Amino acid sequence: MYDKLIVPWLGYPIFFRLFSSFSSALRNQKVLALALRFRCVAVLVFLLSSPSALPVVKVKAAALDLFTDKEALLSLKSQVTTDPSNTLSSWNNSSSPCNWTRVSCNQVNQRVIGLDLSGLRLTGSISPNIGNLSLLRSLHLQGNQFTGLIPDQIGALSRLSVLNISFNSINGPIPLNITMCLNLQILDLMQNEISGAIPEELSSLKNLEILNLGGNKLWGTIPPSFANISSLLTLNLATNNLGGMIPDDFGRFKNLKHLDLSINNLTGNVPLSLYNISSLVFLAVASNQLRGEIPVDVGDRLPNLLNFNFCINKFTGSIPWSLHNLTNIQSIRMAHNLLSGYVPSGLRNLPELQMYNIGYNQIKSSGDEGLNFLTSFINSSYLNFLAVDGNLLEGLIPESIGNLSSSLRSLYLGGNRIYGRIPASIRHLRSLALLGNSGTPCADRGCTDICSTEAQAH
Repeated sequence: MYDKLIVPWLGYPIFFRLFSSFSSALRNQKVLALALRFRCVAVLVFLLSSPSALPVVKVKAAALDLFTDKEALLSLKSQVTTDPSNTLSSWNNSSSPCNWTRVSCNQVNQRVIGLDLSGLRLTGSISPNIGNLSLLRSLHLQGNQFTGLIPDQIGALSRLSVLNISFNSINGPIPLNITMCLNLQILDLMQNEISGAIPEELSSLKNLEILNLGGNKLWGTIPPSFANISSLLTLNLATNNLGGMIPDDFGRFKNLKHLDLSINNLTGNVPLSLYNISSLVFLAVASNQLRGEIPVDVGDRLPNLLNFNFCINKFTGSIPWSLHNLTNIQSIRMAHNLLSGYVPSGLRNLPELQMYNIGYNQIKSSGDEGLNFLTSFINSSYLNFLAVDGNLLEGLIPESIGNLSSSLRSLYLGGNRIYGRIPASIRHLRSLALLGNSGTPCADRGCTDICSTEAQAH
């Protein structure tokens, strides 16, 4: 950038001679002084009215360079109070930053473009001088113990595409200046102590692919304008204090794969438009105050789902049968709701299933064969967690339960109307660490085997 400086130039001889002769003819000193003032004004008028008479001197503004990069990094180091692995010992005045540990430079002009201090257990704060790393493209500070605020100067990093400060102890609000980093693709502030409302201005980051704000102390509502970020693949707002309703606008997401709104204070129904995001692979709204029925065709509308978590809400209706048609699904969790009806068929279609949890609802079955649906999990060879406890299920535990996955570690059956003995075949479940049967009424002597087995498991 150049500044234009006006340099005086002796290009006005006519005016000089004119007023010199005029003033020499005047004898009165007051008149002479007045004439001098008039001459100065005339010269100024001439200069301002004749741009061609004003040569321009171009002065180059001070530019940021490798030296300023070094100063910024040394400032960052000065704010580090503990460096357990002594990683920053190579950061000194006697060498180039391009030779320092965890620093990356480009090959063209030897400027710092990457800084990775992740997982070093550093303590201290983030220096505002970080904003002088003008060519920085990636900043990884995750897995440390940094405290204090995210400096406003972070907004000066116009080329930044990755900002990861997750798993620290950063507090204060999300700085609005961060929205000046228009090239950001990944913004990860997960697991800190960041507070305040989520700035709606974050929706101006049109290149954002991952927005991870989970595990903080954010409050207020979820900005509907996030749906304007068409490039977004992951949105994690879990484990905050967010309230209000899930924005209906979220149905406009076209590429979103991961949506986690768990452990907040969200209310109302899940908007039907949310089930139109066919790209979703992970959908979690657990531990809120959501209500209403889950659409029975949710599996048809979200055919790419691998993880479905609607636990600990107030959902009513039945278990959606269409979830059992998702042959690649890995986790189905709907525990602690008000679901009723029977367990739908199709459980044999889930070869990739690892977790199935429908505990603490009002699911029912009857007769000696009321638990035979458990044998349908025989094709789920990766199953490690199965919970149907706290329901209205009735019957005998089928002998074929011993044919379930050898990976099964947790089996929760308690709080139902189960009777009879535990089948001997259960010993084939060699990975089983917990057989939960608490709350099962001991109606006959065979039930004592169930209760005593649970006590041994604990």
